[in-house]
Amino acid sequence: MKSKELFYHNPEEAISLERKDIPVVNSFISTLRNKEAGLTKETFDFLIKGSQKEHFSYLMSLASRQAGDRTGLLGYLVGVPNNAQHTEKIITRVGQHMLDVIKHSPNKQTVINLLNGEEVSSLNIRAFNLLDNLAYKTVLEIKNAAYNCYQTSAPGEQTPQAKAFKEANYEKLQELLTLYDDNFQKLLNYEYETDFNGYVTKISQAPIIPKLNIEPLLEILPPSLTYPNSQSLSADTPLGFVSKINMAGSPITRSLAKYTDYLFKTRELVNYY
Repeated sequence: MKSKELFYHNPEEAISLERKDIPVVNSFISTLRNKEAGLTKETFDFLIKGSQKEHFSYLMSLASRQAGDRTGLLGYLVGVPNNAQHTEKIITRVGQHMLDVIKHSPNKQTVINLLNGEEVSSLNIRAFNLLDNLAYKTVLEIKNAAYNCYQTSAPGEQTPQAKAFKEANYEKLQELLTLYDDNFQKLLNYEYETDFNGYVTKISQAPIIPKLNIEPLLEILPPSLTYPNSQSLSADTPLGFVSKINMAGSPITRSLAKYTDYLFKTRELVNYY
């Protein structure tokens, strides 16, 4: 992933990522527009406000990926694996479980194609929501792995080492956020393209992220989940699935899934599910 330093008060503490489209979201936007159910920029501005917790988690995932962890999720496992090989076994188990979850889903291949970066001509609400749900459940499965392997106090709880890693790096993110007026939208840095009717046709992002203290990650990071090795992994393999699914679970994906599901349930999108 190409990046450039962002020069503000302390250029060593932040990175401005290259602007890129958000393929999963843009595929779904195309489907909605084709069904005459397009969304305006104002609607997206409302949707992406999201919760502070979601924005923090997403930006930390991006920072972890930039630091070498292509899953963006290994921070949850700090203090759990004995070594990188143990990490790979844990992630393989999680990935296989998630693939088993969608084994008989009619939308399985659509999800796999999207995660592999392939173009999908039509992405319905059910497939889009499945993708969002899988991203959410993958995080839960990795958190539960900490409980099963380390016997944390309760399922979903983190090890003391993972908590310390999170707190130290969240503090860096909070400092960065303060420099941008406590406005997550400035860090997420979305841009919209619209048609002549004012409906959004494409969204891109160029997030600003903190540099992490990555030493705890490097101790448990298997080579298979680093760049460029992870690029060759297909989403229909356990390691490939986990390395790609988290980027489908951005705050804008989660908000858009909830919003369109609400419209469907109120019968405003009944024909598009």
